[in-house]
Amino acid sequence: MISSKLYPDGILWSEADLYEWKTRTEKGPFRSSGDDFDPLIPGEWNRIVADKDAFLKNGKNDRRNNIIIDAGPTNGSAVILNHIELLSAAFYALVKEDSALKRKVVDELVWHSKQSSLKIDPSRYLKTDNGNWWQAAWFARLIMAADFVEDEFSSDERASFDSWLGDWARAYEKSIHIELSVYRFTERYDRDYTVGGVYFRNPSGTRYAYMDTSGRKRNLIDRMGRSYNNRRSGVMQFVGLFAVWTNDQVLIDRSKLYFEEWMKFSVFPDGSACEYQRNEDGGRNVQTGFVYNTINLEAYVTIADALARIGDTSLYELSTREGIYGTESKVGEPDKSLKLAIHTYFDLIEHKKAWYNAGGFISEDYRIDNVVNSVGSAPEGRQWVNEIWFAPLANRYMNDERIRSGYTRSAPNSIPYNSNIGPAGPFGPPWRGHNAIFPSVLFMFGKMEFLSNTYPSRSGAHPDFTNTDDDKKALVLDEPSSTVEENPVDTSADEIVELTSIPDGYREVMVSDLIVFGLDPAWEDGRSFEAALDGSTSTFYDYGSGGETFVGIDFGEQKLAESITFYPRKDLANRMLGGKFQGSNENSYSGYVTIYEVTNVPESRKYVVELPNNETSYRYYRYLSPPRSHGNISEFSIDFTEDDNPAPAEVVDIDSSNVSPSGSYRQTVLGDFVVFGFDPAWKSGREFEKAYDGLIESSYDFSYPDEVFTGFDLGKERRVEFLIFHPRVDKPERMLGGKFQGSNESSQSGYVTLYEVTEIPEVREHRIKLSGDKTPYRYYRYLSPRRSHGNIAEFSLEFYEDKDLLPDEWEEKFFGDSFANKSSEYDDFDSDGSVNLEEWLANTDPSDPNDHIEKDYFDRRYGVTWESLKGRNYQIEISDDNWVTKSVVLEVQGTGDQIQWTDPGSREIGLKRSYRVILQ
Repeated sequence: MISSKLYPDGILWSEADLYEWKTRTEKGPFRSSGDDFDPLIPGEWNRIVADKDAFLKNGKNDRRNNIIIDAGPTNGSAVILNHIELLSAAFYALVKEDSALKRKVVDELVWHSKQSSLKIDPSRYLKTDNGNWWQAAWFARLIMAADFVEDEFSSDERASFDSWLGDWARAYEKSIHIELSVYRFTERYDRDYTVGGVYFRNPSGTRYAYMDTSGRKRNLIDRMGRSYNNRRSGVMQFVGLFAVWTNDQVLIDRSKLYFEEWMKFSVFPDGSACEYQRNEDGGRNVQTGFVYNTINLEAYVTIADALARIGDTSLYELSTREGIYGTESKVGEPDKSLKLAIHTYFDLIEHKKAWYNAGGFISEDYRIDNVVNSVGSAPEGRQWVNEIWFAPLANRYMNDERIRSGYTRSAPNSIPYNSNIGPAGPFGPPWRGHNAIFPSVLFMFGKMEFLSNTYPSRSGAHPDFTNTDDDKKALVLDEPSSTVEENPVDTSADEIVELTSIPDGYREVMVSDLIVFGLDPAWEDGRSFEAALDGSTSTFYDYGSGGETFVGIDFGEQKLAESITFYPRKDLANRMLGGKFQGSNENSYSGYVTIYEVTNVPESRKYVVELPNNETSYRYYRYLSPPRSHGNISEFSIDFTEDDNPAPAEVVDIDSSNVSPSGSYRQTVLGDFVVFGFDPAWKSGREFEKAYDGLIESSYDFSYPDEVFTGFDLGKERRVEFLIFHPRVDKPERMLGGKFQGSNESSQSGYVTLYEVTEIPEVREHRIKLSGDKTPYRYYRYLSPRRSHGNIAEFSLEFYEDKDLLPDEWEEKFFGDSFANKSSEYDDFDSDGSVNLEEWLANTDPSDPNDHIEKDYFDRRYGVTWESLKGRNYQIEISDDNWVTKSVVLEVQGTGDQIQWTDPGSREIGLKRSYRVILQ
């Protein structure tokens, strides 16, 4: 069997995905109807099984022996329905490891590749709008099916299949180039976007992307932008998939080129797109263009993801300000990106943005939100859930909670899924994607963000596999051999594992007196990583995914290892083949050097590996398992003295203060307040104190991606009027979902959320007025969302000012709070006829109605009294506007006795005047 792909996993899947799919066939989700986030989600695996059964019964009935070129916009639609059941059968065969079924699928694919009536001259022009896009969707489906059963092709069969589809891919790509270059960009292969050919600006009538709430039409749509439409995107989706399938570097670059251009010339800086022109097409519905643009998103995401899995993340990470005829980003407008386009989609369907059909009116009937109202021929109330096409797959890479909550409809203002779901196409979407190239988008990608670390690194090195024949052979688990080499592998001594950030599922616990660490989840209860260090050979670590994992020990200090003792899993000892024992002085998850590798299949027995040449001491030691092994190891220990029979150890969870798996809570005094947060920082200079240093260039950057917080202990309850914050300048998106909270219980508990960051904040200072909860709190904190590393550049508080003439301490003594009800100078707190200011001046109790002065005694006489020092000079000052301005009314020398001065004008001035004595 043969493979020409760069890596032995699939175009859009890895071994970790395959393991998850196998689990879902038994446990769900998306196995049976309504078994996940919405009861209307169909039974995806059950449908795939039914399709597989139909293929086995009638597979040859789907054969095609002719292709009609230039069939017209509608006549080609019938042929697109071919081989949906074959695709499901291929997927089933992969997941269930059914080689007989794989053979049947390959037979059908190869049969088509050998029919002369289905071949094409690669130089032939296939005009997209003449219905030729239908065939491209069919070809894309065949590639996906072939990808699932790739290992069943012989060399000749694979060559025949690739040659056949290669001619079609090159013909389609050349045709798209003709349509985009002759009349538009003549040098686009060189990415030279000087307008050439016979093209000149030609707006598409008077079509606009949308109308805003003021009635203003936005973004005039030019024919240039409309050239990058759903039809051509579908064609280039096929070209890109074929390019990755065969590692055709020319076609890879040209498929990237098309989607780069779509972002530059067909997407506006506000996230709308030129495809929105279709919203004004009569006879259908006002959502038409919005629906069609999601086809572009699906095609873009599919190719971006396929490329990312071979180390090219450029489409996912593309951020551009380029454009033409209005699509360029102007000063003050954001860069354009895939995330912008996806967020805009969810902002509209969740009514965070109010855009209306540019050909209609400002009313709900014309609102762009994917729900059909009374305008057009489509059934009213029908909803197009097009996010299923692209969002689950895109979020495997982006891991963006905004996108996840969008497609699961759990975000605030989400429109719930309802029973009147529109298919938006002839192939049974939304669950299979627009072109039905997925057996099920949800089953394959839905809620699988936790597997996003299966993407290669930017260097192109796949995290699970290398690309040598020897490495591929090492993955075959043969029958156990008799021994394991009892010496370290010298050639691996300098190997550094390139894991630089904490992986998902990382956890630490205390075993006896040592911290041990590893990854969750386990395959089932009793098989978590602690089992490899509990002293019992009957238990073992069994990770819940087939990807690489590790288990290790933090000794707290550097120690020189003399030997390594380990026990394989008894029934699957061969899974340790390729496993590595490693040491690090950097941290528990990076900087590792291999000190011993298992190069032969071990037996089910104890091994002691002597390390006579070891000269380096390490603090962290771990076992790194090979791919597909689920971390299986029964026991291991690092031996510093002779100890062949370690005693069973008690496992105790570490108290992580409900926040961090390995963080250390700390407080420090900054200025007038105590601030608190968690260590360790990602690196020196990024501690939580950086959120209070007044510099937006620095930020709090916690080492781990868990929820973490930093905040103030004010020492007493104080009411905050404004929360002030500045996001990390280069990663403002990490504050999305962050919460500002208050508590009167402790710095770590009893918190109430006062404000939540529900949109990615702009890179600037934000002043949030707390107009709701007026409760004074002692503790205020910022609680960061998961995966954000606590990132915040600045956090401060602005307190309510008590601007009356009464001392705050006096108000707190009698009223409990300077902001208490009826606590201002003109109020009469105890309703005894004397206002609070009068009671303060007379030194009576403002909360006791029986303790007050008589009005005629008080006689509205005000002044100041103080105990003077003999020989010292004093200056009496007054102010009538709360010390905005002041006047000196008297200078007097101290006598050593009490001095009393009465303001001669106090009968006329009312209660606003303030007095003070200044010692000279």
